[in-house]
Amino acid sequence: MQVIDYNVLIMSFSEYISSQNYITERSDNTFVIDDLIECIWDLSKDPSSVVFTAGNGGSASTAEHFSADLGQMENRTGHGVRSVCLNSQMALNSALANDLNYENAITTQLSSFKNSNYILVTFSASGNSKNILNAIKFSLERNKKVYCFVGFDGGEIANIKKVKSVYFPDVNKNYGIVENLHLTVSHYIVDRLVEKFTEI
Repeated sequence: MQVIDYNVLIMSFSEYISSQNYITERSDNTFVIDDLIECIWDLSKDPSSVVFTAGNGGSASTAEHFSADLGQMENRTGHGVRSVCLNSQMALNSALANDLNYENAITTQLSSFKNSNYILVTFSASGNSKNILNAIKFSLERNKKVYCFVGFDGGEIANIKKVKSVYFPDVNKNYGIVENLHLTVSHYIVDRLVEKFTEI
C-alpha cells in the first residue's frame, strides 16, 4: 500500500482513510486494549473506584468523550463506572495553572485521590505533554495502573516501562489521524464493556 506523504496535499478522502488504515495495520494494540477493558471491568466492582482521564487540546476532548461514555454505562446497562475527566474542570484547572503552573495542574487534582482506587487513562498524540507526564509519574509512584493513548514516535511516554500504551506510530505526525484512532479505540472499549455488562 502506498503511504501518503502529508507534506503534500491529500487529494481525496479515500486516501486519508487509507493512510489511517495503514497506521492501524502497523500497530498491534490488541493486548493493551483488552487489558484496559478488563481493568475497567474489574474496577467497576468497587463502587468507590474512579477512572480518571486527561489530555490536552484535541486529546482533551477525546479524554472528556471517553469519560462521558463511561459515565453513561449505568444508564445503558444498569452497571455503573465512575469516571472523571481531569481537564474538564475549567475553574479548577485554570486556578491551579495560575496559582501553581500548568504542568502540575492535573497532578495536583490527583493528589486528593492518592489513597483512592483509581486508574489513569491519558491521551497524547506526541507523548511529550509535561502535565500528562507528571500525572503519569505521580500515579505510578502510588502503584496505580496507567494507560496512555499515544502516536507519532511515542515520545517520552513510550519510554516509561510501567505505562501500558495504545500506540499508533506516525512519522508524519498527523494529529488528526492519530486523534481519530484514539477516539475509535475508546468507542470500541465502551462497546465491549456494554456487551460485558449486558451479559451479566
